[in-house]
This record gives sequence, C-alpha cells and structure tokens, in this order.
Amino acid sequence: RAEGKMETFTSGSVKNSYQEVTSNYAGHNLNVYGTYDNSWNGHNFKLTAGGQHETYRSVELDVSNSDLTNDELSTFASATGIPVVTQDITAYKTLGFFARANYDYKGRYLVEFNGRYDGSSKFPSNERWAFFPSASGAWRLSEEPWFENNVSEKWVSNIKFRLSYGSLGNSNVDPYYYDESFSIGNSRLINGQKYRQTSAPDPIPDNLTWETSTTYNGGVDLGFFNDRLQITADTYLRKTFDMFTAGPTIQSVYGADAPEGNYAELSTRGFELSVTWKDGFKLGGKPFNYSIKGSLWD
Repeated sequence: RAEGKMETFTSGSVKNSYQEVTSNYAGHNLNVYGTYDNSWNGHNFKLTAGGQHETYRSVELDVSNSDLTNDELSTFASATGIPVVTQDITAYKTLGFFARANYDYKGRYLVEFNGRYDGSSKFPSNERWAFFPSASGAWRLSEEPWFENNVSEKWVSNIKFRLSYGSLGNSNVDPYYYDESFSIGNSRLINGQKYRQTSAPDPIPDNLTWETSTTYNGGVDLGFFNDRLQITADTYLRKTFDMFTAGPTIQSVYGADAPEGNYAELSTRGFELSVTWKDGFKLGGKPFNYSIKGSLWD
C-alpha cells in the first residue's frame, strides 16, 4: 500500500515477514619502512625498504521470518514461521616487501630502482607470490658544464631525457575462487523427512595467479626563457599479461561453463604532450601571475 493509493493482488502470494541484515567489517593495514640517505661530492644516494601486511574480514548475516501475528511489531517475537538464516563471509590476507634506491650526481644523472615481492591468500599456494621490478633513468643535459657555458639559460633553461620500465600486480579476484565450493541444502521430502544434499561444484581455474601490467615509457622535459615555457612529451607502451577474464568457449556436452581465469593479454600504446606558459607582471602596482596550458594525447 503506497501513500494515497491501495492496490489489490489478483494472483500470486504475499507474505508478511520481518527481516534484519547486519554487516561487520574488520581490517588491519600495517606498514613498516625505513629510509637511509647520504650525500658526498655531488653524489646523492637514498634507500627505502619496508613491508606491508593487510588483513580483511567481512561478515553479513541475514535473518528473516514470516507469518507475523502483529504487523505493527518490528520484531521476530511476533513471527511464527520458519526462520531463514543466511551468512556471507569474505576474508583474505596480503603480505608484501618493497625497496627503492635512488641515485643522482649533481642532479645531472638520475637512476631509480624499485622492487616489490607480494603475496596474497587469494591465490593457490603455488601461485601466491610474485616479484614486480621497475627502473628509471634520466639525463639533464642542461646541467652539463659544457652546455651551461655555451647556452644562455635565459633561452634554454632545462633539457631532460627520461626512460622507465615498471611492472605492477593486480589481485582483484574473489578470495576463494580457486577452491571448489560445495553448496549444501535440503532435498525434497522423502518418506516424510528432508535430508541434507549437495551437488558437484563448478569447474575451477587452473593455476590462478597475479595479473601483471608492464609499462615502457620514454619522455623529454624542455624549459625555455627561465622555464616560462615548458614542454613535456611522453610515449608509452603498456602490456598486461594473465588478465582475469572469461574462459574459452567449450562444448555444451561438458555440462558446465568454463571458469574465469588468466586467459587474456592487452597492449596499449599512446603518447602525451603538454605545453605550458607561465609568466607575471604588475597590475595596479601588485603582482599578477598567470598560467596557460594545452594538452594533447592519444
């Protein structure tokens, strides 16, 4: 019955029932890391290393009952039907170790190395751990002494070339997807009694593992007129391996759908270009600064 309107059912059935749903979540995320840095004679070195541990558990409890003796009482006390209880539990843990090393010489030559070693309970024990490395390097040509001595910084203030490679892992799958799950229910009435029954589980994927995305990038940063004009250009290639997606088509005589798993790959190519002009002047005796930026990418 809606406000100001009443409808009459002519077919089907309607139950007067009461339902409660409660949700609980518990999670912990612990990060521990340390940093060491040192500089000498134009050399600069920095090292960071640490670990990360995460736990997650959520519980949803759904309880309902029907045949209320009083529709005005929002409580199970007025229900005389058979209680229906369902519960959904999701839990997983992750553990990872990471390290990063940076080195540069007078801001002229720059290198960085990164590494992550991650484990997740979402995968079977033989596929649980994976290593994801990355590295990058840059050369600031404008910091070379021979360049500074021959080119006025008023015209060319920055020239920097960059190269990088890196991979990251994705574990965004259901926590128990690699396990066979048996559903338990009640059978039909047999000789006046209901028995517990189960059925064969759906097929599970073989060697479910991390999805890995690897990116190759090259770029250049240019600055002119004391960095009032800045140009940044990048080109990249990103490859994703072991993507989690639908399984291959199988014949209907198999009797079940193919499980999802690490079956796909993806390649993405593109470029990015941005041009920025920043300047300022006096307006009404006060400084007025402005910036104009244009971008192009594909």
